[in-house]
Amino acid sequence: MYYIKPDEIFAVNDKLAVEVVEIEGARVVMVDNFYQNPQLVRDYILTTPAPIWKTQPGGKNFVNYYDCRHHILVNDAFDLAQKTIAAISRKYLNTSILKSIKTFNTNVFQLIKNQPDNAVAVPHEDGQCVAALVGLNTPDECHGGTAIYKSKFNGISNVLNLTKLEREAMFEWMEDHALFEKGDDYFLHNWQDYWELVHVAEMKYNRLSMYNGPIFHGAYHVDNHFKAYPRINHQMFFDAVKFNYE
Repeated sequence: MYYIKPDEIFAVNDKLAVEVVEIEGARVVMVDNFYQNPQLVRDYILTTPAPIWKTQPGGKNFVNYYDCRHHILVNDAFDLAQKTIAAISRKYLNTSILKSIKTFNTNVFQLIKNQPDNAVAVPHEDGQCVAALVGLNTPDECHGGTAIYKSKFNGISNVLNLTKLEREAMFEWMEDHALFEKGDDYFLHNWQDYWELVHVAEMKYNRLSMYNGPIFHGAYHVDNHFKAYPRINHQMFFDAVKFNYE
């Protein structure tokens, strides 16, 4: 049995160093040394069985890799961490988070078979939300990070820069080329035919990374990293938001 004190797990450091990268008017925010006790958060994840995520008939999850997510109901102690995230979002993303989330969510990924050549996690955008993740791989495990892409169809990274008709045309092109994430394969093969890598928000232990949903991105790792051990993120999606720059 593993016992926890949520107040200790979710305690956030008082002084946070913030770095901002701007891409097409959208910002990627990185905050180092976010949690006071990141090892407790990591242990909480690693001692809790991780349920399968995105399983489809004939899919490759639990065949070529493990792609799993926790959704754990937590108490009000988690709200304190979210208040810090909401303040960062208002100041640096110009986005108000209107409602907290009540579950502790993760993404845990590990290769079973070798990563295919010329393949990356499917680039995608998350829509009307704020996405936030805290990397919990130890420094010796860290590799890659979160990639930001622009489309070779129109040179766009940020969907908000498109008109309604331009967005429809782009999504039709993506559908025609099977570029949408369907849940049957974590990887997009021959990705460089369709996307250009713009920036990688580097993975660091206990680093919080945040961005508004309508920017094309994806997990970035190569060379069979995360075969000997999993890629571990505490992941948060805030769907009740107001973009204050619209």
